Amino acid sequence: MDLNTLEAHKTVDRFYRQQDRVVQSAGYGDTDVALKIARDHIKTLANEIEERLKQPSKGDNVAVGFEVLLRQLDNPMLVAAATLQAALHSIALEEPIQATLTLLGASLEGECWAHKLTHDNPTLAARVERNARAKHSKVVKRRKAAKVIAAKHGFKQKRWGRELQAYAGRWLLDVAMTALPELFQFVQQGAEQTMLTLQQGAEQQAQEIIEDLIQRRPVFLPMQEPPLPWTQFHKGGPRDQRETYARPLLRTRHKDTGAACRGAIRSGEAQPALDAVNTLQAVPWRINTAILDVLQECVRRGLDVPGLPGEKLDRPFPPDDEDDEDAMRLWHLRLSRVRKHNRMLVGERLLLTEDLETAERMRHWAAFYTPMNLDWRGRVYAMTQFNFQREDRVRALFQFAHGEPIGEDTGDSSSGLWWLKVHVANCGDFDKVSKKPLEDRVAWVNNNLPQIVSAARSPMESLNIGWWKRADKPFLFLAACMELSSAMERGCSFLSALPVSFDGSCSGLQHLCAMTRAPEGGLVNLTPSNAAPADVYATVAAAVNKRVTVDANAAEWDEGQEWRGAVAKLALAHGIDRKVCKRNVMTYSYSSKKFGMAAQQQEDLMDVLDEEVLTGKRAEHPFEQYAEGDAERPSPAARYLAGHVYESIEAIINLPAQAMAFLQKLAKTMAHEGKPLRWTTPAGLPWINRYHEPNTRHIELYLHDRRITVRLSDGSKPEIDKAKAAAGVAPNFVHALDAAHLMLTANACARAGITAIATVHDSFGCLASRAKRFNEIIREQFVDMYQTHDVLAEVLAQAKHDLTQHNWNRLPEVPQYGELNLEEVKHAQFAFA
Repeated sequence: MDLNTLEAHKTVDRFYRQQDRVVQSAGYGDTDVALKIARDHIKTLANEIEERLKQPSKGDNVAVGFEVLLRQLDNPMLVAAATLQAALHSIALEEPIQATLTLLGASLEGECWAHKLTHDNPTLAARVERNARAKHSKVVKRRKAAKVIAAKHGFKQKRWGRELQAYAGRWLLDVAMTALPELFQFVQQGAEQTMLTLQQGAEQQAQEIIEDLIQRRPVFLPMQEPPLPWTQFHKGGPRDQRETYARPLLRTRHKDTGAACRGAIRSGEAQPALDAVNTLQAVPWRINTAILDVLQECVRRGLDVPGLPGEKLDRPFPPDDEDDEDAMRLWHLRLSRVRKHNRMLVGERLLLTEDLETAERMRHWAAFYTPMNLDWRGRVYAMTQFNFQREDRVRALFQFAHGEPIGEDTGDSSSGLWWLKVHVANCGDFDKVSKKPLEDRVAWVNNNLPQIVSAARSPMESLNIGWWKRADKPFLFLAACMELSSAMERGCSFLSALPVSFDGSCSGLQHLCAMTRAPEGGLVNLTPSNAAPADVYATVAAAVNKRVTVDANAAEWDEGQEWRGAVAKLALAHGIDRKVCKRNVMTYSYSSKKFGMAAQQQEDLMDVLDEEVLTGKRAEHPFEQYAEGDAERPSPAARYLAGHVYESIEAIINLPAQAMAFLQKLAKTMAHEGKPLRWTTPAGLPWINRYHEPNTRHIELYLHDRRITVRLSDGSKPEIDKAKAAAGVAPNFVHALDAAHLMLTANACARAGITAIATVHDSFGCLASRAKRFNEIIREQFVDMYQTHDVLAEVLAQAKHDLTQHNWNRLPEVPQYGELNLEEVKHAQFAFA
């Protein structure tokens, strides 16, 4: 090894040593396995960089200037190391491509700064490094401190600026994609977002990163000690308070929102919110080891259970006749879908591995905790990736650390066993039993007890697997079966620790109906009923079926619209049920329009049916040639269904639609003066609906064999983005209210001595022995919140206060309220069931 090569290796090693502690503050690129990946590929990348720099400079002044800087650095190995480190960090964070570009450019800029300092003044460079290391443990802070110290001693260097930094990121990423096609690839997430990921061939190395992250990033794991109570904006949650500086109580990037929250904390106005978060994050959990064993065995056997990643699909063979355009188009379409399926499996398997390793690590912990904080609307989120708010297979691993005796079996709602049976039926939802009266759900469980007990005792027997995996939530259902089986075997003294959950009935619409006293509240179970619960999704589905039937029977169509009749017949043949309409109805309350609903139909129906065809579960796609589309341009079938669903909802829902229009008008009126709409939630949190237009610059990024356009943000303009403010105001307002309801419920439960609480926004869980009173408190707090707060009048009053008087005439009037009697909600047993 010659001297130059040896020096290059020393430089790279020094670079990695300096970055070693980044992992403690969110730097994934320097984990041991990430370094191994980088070192495996650094020579190849460095060679490509060196070859690029041998070519004559061309392009504009920015391009030429950048290549001059690289030649001055004269260390392709170091440039390659910086590129790999930043790219792997960005991949781990799943950042969009524009963030990756920024990170790549900033990383190289820092290395160029350090090189110039070392070259111009070695003595000062040594002093700067020594002082920065002594004062700061985080690399990001060290870098900032180094520049400050160097500047004080006369060393200053002009910042690159956005344009040069963006060009650097583009150049480095283009080189990396050219040199390392076996390592990196791009994937499309949604209509506009592209992400850098690892190729499937690097999957094994990526899986090794997971274990390393678990070992070296304990702050992202659940804790064995209770989190610190939140008392200030930056004080509470994780025991390592360095983490709360980066992740404070409120997740917001707007300084004024953070300042308003600080003020509400100081004044005591936000104390109900603090109390609720502290109550929820203080809940001790333990791993449900029986479910963990089943999960691990399912993975070991490669069983096809909903919620677990399936098998990779084989590449389809091309048609024999390559001149057959239709056959080739179909082959390319299938090939694209197979690649998408296999690409998604990589991420799903990585996440499953991480979840299982996390649970296995905590298997013998007596208790663990998940610190929590809030988004800017007040919604409560766990700060750890492994948490109760996750999907079925993860949530089923959670049990309360401390159970309570299940109690006597009284055969009615005063019994914990009765509520546990309701929970079993809800999780299974066989024959849509969760849409039937509570007594019918209990009866279903009683009628199926032999099979329930068999599944609980021998979950891995083939017959039992075939049964419980057909449940609506397979692993939660199996956990409930195990709990019920143990309770019936051991009797009233059995310590039940399983969370028994109650979900809101289309929560967004419930809140809109409550704030407007809309009679449509009956459709979402805000009124008592002795019969089966109301089902707004089924109501909309029935209306859609009527509309589609008219289309299917139409004798004539305008020119170019004949396809609608064909799609209508296919839709009726496939069946239009509540499942087809559910997501559209749910998101209507959050201002979803026809196009958004069409994208949902594409994702939830067309793509799912296509997946079933690919995996052999279905012989052909029910919508044939009308199903091809994506989120950016949904298929004709998706657009057709979404249009009918939207129009059916509009015909059924009245006052909630008026409330959303009122909020949108308020947001636009405030934006007219360049101000955000703001308000204080019933839990005392400031709510500021702030959206700004970004400063953007379009950059052509050549991604090896194709071109995309990315947008580079230079911050935000002072003007409010009127369109985004209006589009976001209704969902943000409703989310703030369901968050406030959750907080008020948590506080009321704590006062009643119920502290084992499991929440997922509009879903509430508790011990079976406390279920009756817990369910009552949920409804009582819902009623009290809307009887105490006329929320639409409150937000209008705040807007009038914030607007200048000459614009008051622009303010809309509060919609006329309906005659829904909120007191009836207290007796509406299906409101949260």
